[in-house]
Amino acid sequence: MFTSDRSLYVEDSHYGGVSLDVAVVRDVRVTLGYRVLSATGNRPLNYHQPYAGMVIPLNRRVAWTTEWRYYGYNERGQSLQDFHNHLITAGLRFSY
Repeated sequence: MFTSDRSLYVEDSHYGGVSLDVAVVRDVRVTLGYRVLSATGNRPLNYHQPYAGMVIPLNRRVAWTTEWRYYGYNERGQSLQDFHNHLITAGLRFSY
């Protein structure tokens, strides 16, 4: 049998981020940034994501790319949803 009831979910969240992309030597580019989400309410949480990357042109059509990202997720007051991770990626980018 189905019943109906009122469900209240309250959330107040704030998001911010900043990014900087700079050419350091010739066409080599470096990117630095940070993103953050903070929420209060029924399920308060913090989510942080700093990142850094670099693009190095190998020739006119191929570039080496590498990037690091950190993921930090934490539900305040509940340790069941709490994880941190470092992710490093690298590859070749082809342009045509």
